[in-house]
Amino acid sequence: MEFWKLQATGNDFILIDNRNNNIKDLSTLAKAVCHRRFGVGADGLIATQDSGLADIGMVYFNSDGSKAAMCGNGLRSFAKYVFDREIVTKEEFTVETGDGIKSVTILDHNEFKSTIRLGMGKAEDIKVMEVENYELIFMHLGVPHSVIFLDNTLDADGIIDLTEKLGPVIEKNSAFPEGTNVNLVQLKGKNSLFASTWERGAGRTWACGTGACASAVASLYRKIVDSDVEVEMLGGKVSIMVSNNQEVFLEGPAELICKGTLARKFL
Repeated sequence: MEFWKLQATGNDFILIDNRNNNIKDLSTLAKAVCHRRFGVGADGLIATQDSGLADIGMVYFNSDGSKAAMCGNGLRSFAKYVFDREIVTKEEFTVETGDGIKSVTILDHNEFKSTIRLGMGKAEDIKVMEVENYELIFMHLGVPHSVIFLDNTLDADGIIDLTEKLGPVIEKNSAFPEGTNVNLVQLKGKNSLFASTWERGAGRTWACGTGACASAVASLYRKIVDSDVEVEMLGGKVSIMVSNNQEVFLEGPAELICKGTLARKFL
């Protein structure tokens, strides 16, 4: 089976076309191909599927084989994949995900890199909690997210170290029966954030699209920012827009890394 590998602000993914449903066990495949020593190496596996509700369907599995409803950086990579392969031939289209129908707009495009805007829906169940002696803002935005705001005493390396320390503890805290993604966020300037994310099922990643969105929504909720937000992560920057009716939009790049063929042992 042919695969493409793409990355979106440092989040990398293996993409395959499974509209014919030849691969029945995508969870096992994800664990194998995402392994960074014995597989291709990636944060997740994304597969196409037919949809009766949208132009195309997307299924996402984390590198540990767990299934996730949504992935913002993954959806941008998926959008580039299906558009470049002419599975979808229009620049504005819809994708059925585990978190419902998402809108996609290809803003700028070439063979190697595209800029894509996604309609991510609305954040739900927003609440302030105290977990592991940290105040956090919890919400569902595609997947569960917890946002912790940090002061400016830590540099980027310090934030990353703290992410690796707190992430696995908060992810599996009993307060979150389904687990949670954990975002450590620092205000960098007017309407500008730095975010470091521990992803449920994947560990610390270079970026997280839904995490960037959750960080922006939490910042607006706390009135730390007052308009559209630029979120910088280790792998790059994205822009988050929140409309008057609280719809969240994510804009950022998706880039082709390589194309290849999976060995038969993986299938």
